Amino acid sequence: MTPALSLLTAMVVSGLALTAQPDRPPVDAMRAIYGLRSYTAFDWISAQYQRGTLTLQGFVRTAQLKNQAEQAARKTSGIEVVDNRIEMLPTLQGDDEIRVNAYIAIYGSSGLERYAPGGQLSSGAVSELRETARFGLDGTDVGRGPHAIHIIVNGASVLLLGEVRTTGDRQLAEGALRSLPGVLRVVNQLRVNTR
Repeated sequence: MTPALSLLTAMVVSGLALTAQPDRPPVDAMRAIYGLRSYTAFDWISAQYQRGTLTLQGFVRTAQLKNQAEQAARKTSGIEVVDNRIEMLPTLQGDDEIRVNAYIAIYGSSGLERYAPGGQLSSGAVSELRETARFGLDGTDVGRGPHAIHIIVNGASVLLLGEVRTTGDRQLAEGALRSLPGVLRVVNQLRVNTR
């Protein structure tokens, strides 16, 4: 399991747990969801579990991912009911460009490189990402897989979700986005891991 997948699973488990030991079904369901090929740094799915019912919440860019997440949860042993409350983000002009620029600003930053899958982005990778943004994100591998920092863009407003190690990293991620062209607002809901 990748460090980002472990971190995300731990975050979901901590959000789901009412006792010291989380129930196995929601952990397995979220692990399956985070393993979906269409899950990216531009989506956020979380869940609440109570007596066999898993309520999915969050934001996704595609109807395909919303449906895949629900199907993955339904296939999980111990999940009897899935209540899919995941919100679809509207397709708005300019949001994909903001997503890619925000991804580069965060994961290309030397101060936040430890959160990037595979380490800091090279200049070649940054150029490739910018070229991809011109044609949209659908059908590309930009941001695929679980990430420590998720970038949710809706109408030029950016919501940061996930977990970082320090308050400084939290502030650095937010600061990297405040000066991006086209960004109207940044809401920072990154949690600092105090463990």
